[in-house]
Amino acid sequence: MKKVYTVVCLLMLMSCKNVKQNSEARIETDKIPSVIVGGDKDEHGCIGSAGYTWSENKNECIRIWELGIRLEMLENKEQSAYVVFNKDKSKVEVYFSNKKGSLILPLNGENYESEQYSYNANDQAISIKGVVKYR
Repeated sequence: MKKVYTVVCLLMLMSCKNVKQNSEARIETDKIPSVIVGGDKDEHGCIGSAGYTWSENKNECIRIWELGIRLEMLENKEQSAYVVFNKDKSKVEVYFSNKKGSLILPLNGENYESEQYSYNANDQAISIKGVVKYR
């Protein structure tokens, strides 16, 4: 009977230690700030953590890799650009992986151009200051 009593007491002591460790673990996790998934809406209501960004051409939140044409940077294959057309193809919106936001290029003859950038839809190439950088 003494052995049974000793075993029961040991089990009780061990379980008390586990309860203490578990409550300390709970206290530690309480110190971690909570993050609301999808709580990162921008000024247009686009949820960045879900991959959405605002498109001026589409006038809505889009995932550029779903709607855009992907072009790789010739010098650095890790960087890319995405091209998104508006409905009547009078403008193209360009997103660069190394820059925030987008760039709107209006159609000018056969190319979409601004002062420094141009997009040739036939070659699917972006030039910067006359030099092809993305294809």
